[in-house]
Amino acid sequence: MPLWFGSGIHWALRHYYDPFLSRDPVEVFQTWWEIQWNGGIISEDWLDTVYDRKPVSMATSETEAPTYRVEGLKNLLADPDLAPFEEHRELGIGMLTYYKDYADEHDAFTVIMAEHTFSVPVWDYERDQVLLHIDSRDGQFKEVHIRGTQDAIIQDNETGRFGILEHKSAVRIDEDYFAKLDKDEQCTTYMYAAQEEAKIHSLEYDQIDFVIYNAVRKAYPKPPTEVRGGVFSINRQTESTTPEMLQEFIDTRGIQMMVDEDPKLQAYVDYVNEAGHSQFIVRDYVRRNKRELESCGKRIFMEAQDMLNSPSIYPNPTGDYVCLRCPFRAPCIAADDGSDYQMMLDEMFEPNWNR
Repeated sequence: MPLWFGSGIHWALRHYYDPFLSRDPVEVFQTWWEIQWNGGIISEDWLDTVYDRKPVSMATSETEAPTYRVEGLKNLLADPDLAPFEEHRELGIGMLTYYKDYADEHDAFTVIMAEHTFSVPVWDYERDQVLLHIDSRDGQFKEVHIRGTQDAIIQDNETGRFGILEHKSAVRIDEDYFAKLDKDEQCTTYMYAAQEEAKIHSLEYDQIDFVIYNAVRKAYPKPPTEVRGGVFSINRQTESTTPEMLQEFIDTRGIQMMVDEDPKLQAYVDYVNEAGHSQFIVRDYVRRNKRELESCGKRIFMEAQDMLNSPSIYPNPTGDYVCLRCPFRAPCIAADDGSDYQMMLDEMFEPNWNR
């Protein structure tokens, strides 16, 4: 369900940030939900979003735009339960309604290219050429490519610099959520690939300076939940109220004195007042220098070799606890960005000759 729902949010934001035909994300999400659950007649660009693997072509002539009839999840699932899907429909509408207002106020960029799949050749650093490998299907040598999907290429309205807009939906957004970004391999790879793609196709964004990590919480403003004793819930993971809603709750029930005298209730009130938009949407800027992108290209080459049955040893940073709390994280980052990692190893670590 989280993956399915996240795909719907991405689909809506993709059409919202289309530079040629921007569409209301709430309407797009509602259409996506209806097609997902009920099925119907769709155009060809919708085929990758549905789960019906046997769409029926509805075209009556070769010149007619291809359309297909597909089944929805209510017919494809063995035991369909509408309730959780309706809950996520309401959640998506609430999230995207809030997002529209946020974007109107905070989007200080212009979309240069909408969501698209890139395909760029892997560079062979041993032979100083594009990496080639035999295709087992026909025995021909072909270029090895790295592929992925970038949510949008953008240009900062103030500086004119180019970057990538990357959407993420999450149940919770806190400091730990962004702790991985200084070594996030997806961000680094997308920046590297965008620059390579620009070189190949002579695009205007030949230098990518940043990624906006656009984290959207799976929540939207709702009145506080009343708990035992007539007070409000202070669970920051499940609650998503606003200062105005919270104060109205307090005034309506006449519990201001109780709140003032309870440190936990007051702490939650302070949190809601200070959090503002960050309860629902947080944008973090990710940057990489030239050395880091060059290092990324070499890792991609080694990973490709590994996948093509030529085992290689290479760093593989993740967002897992072990990687985030690794004692060697600082020199690991320094080795990529061109800093003096050897000095760090010499001054901050002791060799253990027994291991």
